[in-house]
Parts: sequence; C-alpha cells; structure tokens
Amino acid sequence: MNADTVIFSARKIVTMNPSRPLATHVAVRDGRVVAVGSLDEIGGNGPTLDDRFKDKVLLPGFVEGHSHIMEGMMWTLPYVGAFDRRAPDGKLVKGLPDIDAIVARLQEAEAAMTDPDAPLYAWGFDPLHIGSISLTRQDLDRVTTTRPSWWFMPRSISAMSTRWC
Repeated sequence: MNADTVIFSARKIVTMNPSRPLATHVAVRDGRVVAVGSLDEIGGNGPTLDDRFKDKVLLPGFVEGHSHIMEGMMWTLPYVGAFDRRAPDGKLVKGLPDIDAIVARLQEAEAAMTDPDAPLYAWGFDPLHIGSISLTRQDLDRVTTTRPSWWFMPRSISAMSTRWC
C-alpha cells in the first residue's frame, strides 16, 4: 500500500463478497476501496491507519437500492401526493386531500409551462390515500386536453396518461 492509502479499522466489515464476507480493515485510496481484510493482509506498513470506526460496523460497497433515488429527480415535477413532503431544498410541500386539490395543483403547473408541446408529468398520486378515488379522464381533462400527461404513482410502478395530442 502506498502513502496515499488510508486503512480504516472497524469492529466488523461486511464485505458483500461471499468469498470473504467479513473483515476488520478496509483500505481506501482516492475514494475507492482497494483492499479488505485484516491489517496484516492488506499491508498496514506505511498507509495512514484511521481508527474512527473501530467500534462500528462498515458496509463498503453496499448499494442500498431502496433509497428512493428517483425521488430526487421527481422533485423537478409537481407533487400530487396526499401527505406533506419535505422537498430537497427544505420547503414543505403540502399534501393534497382530494381530486379537486390535485387538479388545482396540476392546473398551476400546466399554466406555468412555456412549451405547448411538452408533456406534463407529476408524481405521488395514490388513490389509497384519498379514499380509493381514482383520477378519471374527465379530471385530467380539467388540467389539459392539449398535451400528453403522465402521473407517476408511488413506488414508480404505475402511470396514467391523457390522450396523446
């Protein structure tokens, strides 16, 4: 290991590698894991040894796939969910209790759009949270009858669209 490498010690390191599931040290250089094992195995002579995690459990390489990463992108779109949500900028966005409130927020978003051919996207709608009432084509037509529109539902598994113009 060279001097630019930092070796972190930990109570336990879960490696995510079935051939070496646990370790006590991890070597990092330029923000990347370069070795995992015991201090002797990864060559602890020379690199900086950092004990700040000595009583912790580390999971280097763990990719937490349930972090709602898509939600970061979604905040560029109108939120039409039933519950208050805090946007990434810290602003509290009030939840919408019914179809009329959802339509009103979508009408505001549609009115602010400058490109008449751009689709209107929104996210967060879930009929389960407003008495199992679904948006109808008539509700969506109150928002726009001239542009395509998609409403992403929670869990990003469903969408509705008005007619394509």
